[in-house]
Amino acid sequence: MNQQRQAHLTDVLDARALAHINDALEALVPDAQDFSIENWAQRLESFLFKKIQFIQLPLPKGFFGARLVLLPAPGALESRPVEIVITSTGLMPIMVEHVRAHELAHIALGHQTIMLTPEQLLDLKGDISGVCRSPGATCRAVDPERLSVPVLERDIMAETLARLAEQRRIGLHARGRAQGLSSDAATDRLIKSIIGK
Repeated sequence: MNQQRQAHLTDVLDARALAHINDALEALVPDAQDFSIENWAQRLESFLFKKIQFIQLPLPKGFFGARLVLLPAPGALESRPVEIVITSTGLMPIMVEHVRAHELAHIALGHQTIMLTPEQLLDLKGDISGVCRSPGATCRAVDPERLSVPVLERDIMAETLARLAEQRRIGLHARGRAQGLSSDAATDRLIKSIIGK
């Protein structure tokens, strides 16, 4: 996204929302040299006493990802809630990474989503479309005017944080190139890591 459009996104956020994004970026997103989706998920797990699991499932048309919280069963060995981040099958690897970053941003910002018990999850029988209809649980391609203002604000906050987090890694690489610290082979490795090769 170009800087003009990025600025337009943040124009709709008030100072409180921007401060919350900045706090999450500083406290919960790994520094540029350590940034990866996996490292970010591990940091969130440590700070927020949650477990994060990534899965891919076929989602209804127009939905890129979804998120739900699986509550621990009484007496279960795992007492932490599990944030399940779902990406739609068939997305390009770079899109999968961005959808995951967007959903991790929602987690870092403390945005609520649908919560299910293990029994409720089993009752879905693999049909995740019900989760996709739940406000605040999905990353979707829809007309923003059709979303309620609070849901749209949370989505813009998450998108802003995800892009700022991703820019950390890109900025570090660009500075290294400018200082002559990077080679074409290093550039190739970075591109391959972004597209999942």
